[in-house]
Amino acid sequence: AGDGKQVPGSVTMAYSVEEEIEMLAGAELLTERQAEAYVYREIERLSRDEAAERMGISLSTLDDYRSDAAAKIEQAEGTLDVLKKIQGKREANV
Repeated sequence: AGDGKQVPGSVTMAYSVEEEIEMLAGAELLTERQAEAYVYREIERLSRDEAAERMGISLSTLDDYRSDAAAKIEQAEGTLDVLKKIQGKREANV
């Protein structure tokens, strides 16, 4: 369990928090600390206090990591949207 693999006839199993952080940091968009803050706050929905305590950092540092992560993710999503538009137009012209 927790390996994120498909099991026939079931929904995708959830990843562990550690796997989520590793995957986000491994994509090389976010630092490990940004990924950790983002996962705890935005995916796991921990309170600010709980997330900061788990990370061993202040609330303001947690907020900085999370907001930097969110900004990078938003920028990456925007880039993907542009690429999809370009590819869609190219495919329509073929």
